[in-house]
Amino acid sequence: MYKKFKLLKIFYGLLTLVVLMNSSTAWSKWDWITETAISQFTEQDINVLKEAGRDALNNQTDDSVVHWSNPETGNSGSIKVTDTRDVNGLKCRTTHLKNKTESIQGQASYLVCQQDDGNWKITTPPKK
Repeated sequence: MYKKFKLLKIFYGLLTLVVLMNSSTAWSKWDWITETAISQFTEQDINVLKEAGRDALNNQTDDSVVHWSNPETGNSGSIKVTDTRDVNGLKCRTTHLKNKTESIQGQASYLVCQQDDGNWKITTPPKK
């Protein structure tokens, strides 16, 4: 009997979660993401942005700016590396990104650290 009650409780809990996730109030906290420039980027825009990011992180000095644009979509942006430092044995760089579409402009700063395999990973927003 206890097992049946526990399974029923889990089932209703999951059903409630599904209903909540489909309601507009549950997702309203995430509406901001649809109002960002990157939400309007194509796959090609993302690839151009990533290429510019790799160039900025791997080849540029602090305070350098790498600009990118996709003539096919008109979307563009820039990546500025503002500083480089060691964090827990990893090479980390603070970056400031600006992105622009026809209707939205946005900017954000990130602390990006180079992993052991050589790839860069966003770790946290940089501490001011």
